[in-house]
Amino acid sequence: MVPDVNIEDLSISYTAVATDIQNRKEVIFEKGSLYDAIRASISIPTILTPFKLDEMLLIDGGVLNPIPINHIKRRKNDLLIAVDVNSPISSIKQATNKKSSKQEENELNYLSLIREKFYHFMPNIKGYQFNYYTLLSKSASLMIQRISVLTMEMYPPDIRINIPVNSYGPFHFYKSDEIIKTGEMATRKALLEFLVKK
Repeated sequence: MVPDVNIEDLSISYTAVATDIQNRKEVIFEKGSLYDAIRASISIPTILTPFKLDEMLLIDGGVLNPIPINHIKRRKNDLLIAVDVNSPISSIKQATNKKSSKQEENELNYLSLIREKFYHFMPNIKGYQFNYYTLLSKSASLMIQRISVLTMEMYPPDIRINIPVNSYGPFHFYKSDEIIKTGEMATRKALLEFLVKK
């Protein structure tokens, strides 16, 4: 789907961030294969297989740096826009499309397989049923939110677009159209707030 080119040959500057789980460090892609950069940076733990490159085992850069605005090379009079897809704010109105029964069935079958084969349920806690997957997911989400807040305090963007963490799940790839529309709504809201401040 994506033709491989050298990052340095792109018409727009591009940087991707991955995490080397083997050597426990952040890896920045600013040159070399675009395919390698994308493949490494999207390797979400438990969802996509880590990417082996040289002596590195690479996973999603968000593990160490969920909003890597510290790697942006700023210029005079530029506009820095950050998108926080793990925002703790309440879910905004979503641009819902009715999903097909086949999509619903596929999602339920996939989640059932995960629960049955890989995770054991824990006791109910205040009415919430946790398993090891949901516990890990919620723990990681809290850590990512905290890192994001600290990063944006150190490197404040001009515009911050907030996508609530509870808007969509990690397996909702088939909802891409719906997710994009939700992002558009959040962007309009952020731009309006920015213009009002100006």
